[in-house]
Amino acid sequence: MSHASVNFLFPDGSQMYGEYDGTADVMMPEAFHTLEEMETKWRNHDWSKKCNQPDKCLKELCTVVNHYYGSGCEWKGEVCKTCGLYFGPANDWDRE
Repeated sequence: MSHASVNFLFPDGSQMYGEYDGTADVMMPEAFHTLEEMETKWRNHDWSKKCNQPDKCLKELCTVVNHYYGSGCEWKGEVCKTCGLYFGPANDWDRE
């Protein structure tokens, strides 16, 4: 039903992109370096994706900005820029 694009903003000024599933209220598991990459995988994510370089996988703290779903929101999350995985939390209220 309703999906929205999100931005992952990192402290170093870089950003990546992701997809939020508004029907289930969860983030999709992948992070992308470009909008084009994200659009290619739109609503077609690999939920079993694993890091292809575990020794280089680094969870980096980021701000997840969801401008387009509901009234918009943001929260802190973790993404690996190397493998392109979003580690969570799943949404704005599901924080550990």
